[in-house]
Amino acid sequence: MENKFKISGLWIPYQILTDKNLRDKEKIIYSLILFFSNNKGYCSIRNKYLENLLHRSTKRISGIINTLQDKKYIHIIPRNNREQRKLYPLVDIRDINKKVLFKGLFIPISVLADSNLNDKEKFIYSIALYYSNVHKQCTLNNENLHEILV
Repeated sequence: MENKFKISGLWIPYQILTDKNLRDKEKIIYSLILFFSNNKGYCSIRNKYLENLLHRSTKRISGIINTLQDKKYIHIIPRNNREQRKLYPLVDIRDINKKVLFKGLFIPISVLADSNLNDKEKFIYSIALYYSNVHKQCTLNNENLHEILV
């Protein structure tokens, strides 16, 4: 997979990771839209790039983006003759609960692009990796993972 944007991974904010209204793939794509919207407040990322990165068909990517719009997570301004499509993230992720110690999840690009792992496995692996790096060992149990992911 060509990593033309040279990203090392994806940050999924706590609010998105724990949002019960989103399926795992929607969380990943919404977080990518947030990432690429950082400078301008919108992004023009192409479905083909997402297809190559996430190993999903363009039709599936398009369906997920439309679902995000239907759920009011993004606003889409369609492509016209002069400009590419613009995706505007609508959920403000800056106001995080100060009592939450776990602020989000970083998924390394090698894990994000691994077609042998499903999305839930990518989340669990990245959480274990995070806790292993912070505490030099991972002592998470199913109850801890359940608190974070469900």
